[in-house]
Amino acid sequence: ADVDGEIPILSFIQNCDVVYRRLRYFRASVGNASVIDKVLEGIINGLFAFGLSIVILSLLNFNPWPLLVSVSTLLVSFAFAIGPTVAKAIEGIILIVGVRPFDIGDELSFTLFSTTLRLGANNEVATVSNGAIAGTR
Repeated sequence: ADVDGEIPILSFIQNCDVVYRRLRYFRASVGNASVIDKVLEGIINGLFAFGLSIVILSLLNFNPWPLLVSVSTLLVSFAFAIGPTVAKAIEGIILIVGVRPFDIGDELSFTLFSTTLRLGANNEVATVSNGAIAGTR
């Protein structure tokens, strides 16, 4: 503020821009949090259904443990086979949700493995793998 207690117009506009950006980031964070909540809800529901089915099979005098041991062998081998791919996907999700390497005005469409970005300034389109973006930090 100057001597008369008035704020210069440039300072006012800059502060309005800061508030607008924070509001946009807040809205994006709320949207990301709701997506993450839905995914976690699905995982927890699946684990609950699995545990409930084990309890029901035990109550029906069916021993589920031999079946679980054989299935777990397949799951462990499958986990080793797709481990690096899942790690890259999770790395990309954390990058997009947490780091936010993009600016307001940029349009994003992403899958687990790639991000398509349309830059707001010059309308340029680029498609990049999420692992490549995460590796450039």
